[in-house]
Amino acid sequence: MPDGFLRLRRPAPSTALEVEVDVGHFLPDRTAEFGQHDQAGKEEKPAALPVEIRAQPEPRRLIAVAQRGLHHLGQLVPQGRPAGEDDRLGARHHHFRGFFVDQSAGKRRRVPCALVIVLAEGGTPAEEDGEHRHAHRVHRTTSDLRERHLSTLREEVEQEFRDLRDRICARLEALEPAGAKFRCTPWQRPGGGGGEMSEIRGDLFEKGGCNFSAVSGDRYPGVPEGRVAEGDAALGIQPPRAEEMAGKPFFAAGVSLVMHPRNPNVPIVHMNVRYLEVGDVFWFGGGMDLTPFKAFDEDTALFHAVLQSVCGPERYARFSRWAKEYFFIAHRHSERGVGGVFFDYLRGEESWPFVQAIGDAFLPAYTPIVERRRDTPWTELDRAAQLKWRGRYVEFNLIYDRGTIFGLRSGGNVEAIFMSLPPLASW
Repeated sequence: MPDGFLRLRRPAPSTALEVEVDVGHFLPDRTAEFGQHDQAGKEEKPAALPVEIRAQPEPRRLIAVAQRGLHHLGQLVPQGRPAGEDDRLGARHHHFRGFFVDQSAGKRRRVPCALVIVLAEGGTPAEEDGEHRHAHRVHRTTSDLRERHLSTLREEVEQEFRDLRDRICARLEALEPAGAKFRCTPWQRPGGGGGEMSEIRGDLFEKGGCNFSAVSGDRYPGVPEGRVAEGDAALGIQPPRAEEMAGKPFFAAGVSLVMHPRNPNVPIVHMNVRYLEVGDVFWFGGGMDLTPFKAFDEDTALFHAVLQSVCGPERYARFSRWAKEYFFIAHRHSERGVGGVFFDYLRGEESWPFVQAIGDAFLPAYTPIVERRRDTPWTELDRAAQLKWRGRYVEFNLIYDRGTIFGLRSGGNVEAIFMSLPPLASW
């Protein structure tokens, strides 16, 4: 048996999925993080980790596996065969994607916290006994990424963004009480590429959209240079120079999401991940922020806790500050909401796993808040105030939002670009 294994088995179709995991041998130099201790403090052999299954109805595909402290995790492989290159999940926390930790476990500190296995509908079934398909998300190392050509990275980014859109739409549809669905409308850009606009209008989400696009052209349209947070500028994160991009062919892919709930107690949410190529220059960007009409401290804390677990302390400090600067309505002298993270101009293929992790963080960051607030009573006065708050959201998106400006200048689909606007607003 290899040093580590993951095995999933369903004894009967109607029973819960059983999970068996052993990752103790992956950290020979940091075994104490997993070991149990007796009353005298003597370390015992690493014990089995507590496991929580977070599953949607009829789980079908394994999304992520995580354990706090696994910053040096090397491999996680299915039981019964040697580890292969495709089994590698990464060597440090910034190579991880979609990893979330349940802090409710391990209260006695016998283990750091629970291993979390996140499942979702769709895709192929997770590995069961006797089968040899992968039960985990394939994730290659940074060195492997560096060896790829830009065209291969482009294809991978485009496919991953499509998959992300599909996962998010499926989960949000499951929240709608009357079964409202996203309506997908493909579109083509005359100059090259296109996308798919997915919009939902339901009882819970008055309007929402989760759009995918992948466009290209002969000449980069250019957008106003954005502000870079001081801390990032000090680390060399700067917008590409105009001379690097002038007259160059370009490619841009991304997923952009905005949800406008009907209940004023449920916050608006925005998420975007994107990839741009201009000539030989390429970079990643993205962000996620929460805009409640009524802010609840526990909701804000949960949202930021998930983002911090994905970013790590250093990145979170930088990118949450950048979000405060970016999501600022200058003419109103106020922030758009309670913040989140924002980043741009991340060059190098080593940034790709981080961008994937941000996309995967959306559902754990937002859906618990929706489920907590969806049935909270509200009044007509609340509704009137909500519509005025939405007006500020409209102002930001039409005046400051980079995606809106780029989309209009690059000849994108106007309906998809304005998808972020609420169905009703007032001033």
